[in-house]
Amino acid sequence: SNVSVSDVSDYGDGRDLLVNFKRADDERYISQYRILVVKNGDAGRFDLNDANAVRSSNYTAVTPNGANISKALASGARDVDGDAIRNGVAYRVFILSVGTGSYAGTNALSSYSPSITLSGNVNVDPATNVKAADIGDNGDGRDLQVTFNRAKDESNIKGYRVLVVE
Repeated sequence: SNVSVSDVSDYGDGRDLLVNFKRADDERYISQYRILVVKNGDAGRFDLNDANAVRSSNYTAVTPNGANISKALASGARDVDGDAIRNGVAYRVFILSVGTGSYAGTNALSSYSPSITLSGNVNVDPATNVKAADIGDNGDGRDLQVTFNRAKDESNIKGYRVLVVE
């Protein structure tokens, strides 16, 4: 239960997707959890039969360990359709609990996670050589002159803000 996802890196693949979920209350008869990444548009009709039919190359298996699970996927992780996980695609994640022993075949599917679309985070270069000077005697902000060198790359900068702190 409580399946959640977050974008934690900038590799452009499965390593960017961190999946968290609460373990089953009783894991004695669970052999593994399968992390199933489903395209957002398909999540509403994805069910237990679909989950059971997913090929082993298209899910991430996690062994129960008595604790809640937090797992970043591998670089080669794929969604249930076999497509590589990548930026710009909206996904939802399901967890399939797989029964073992006399409970084999009694799998259970979680509700899906909130939607996530992975993206590259943009780095912004800072302004440099920031200087402040007192240039007047008005007793207010007009006395303060601020100069700085612009960022090396301004392509991701909408504007500059000058913050004056005591």
